[in-house]
Amino acid sequence: MSQTKTCGTCKETKPVSEFYRRGGGKPGYRYRCKACDKIARRKGQIATASNEHCGHSKQR
Repeated sequence: MSQTKTCGTCKETKPVSEFYRRGGGKPGYRYRCKACDKIARRKGQIATASNEHCGHSKQR
C-alpha cells in the first residue's frame, strides 16, 4: 500500500499523514493536503455543515 499521496491542489507528493481522513465511513484520505485544506477553509471555499453560506437553513 502506498504511503504517499499527491495533493489535488498543490500537486505535491506528500506522506498520507499530511492528509485528513475521509469522513462518512469512506475509506482513504481527502484529495487536498492539510496545508491546502487550511488555506481553502480560510478563503471560505469549503461549505459549512449548516449551509448558511448559500442561504439555506435547517428546518425541523
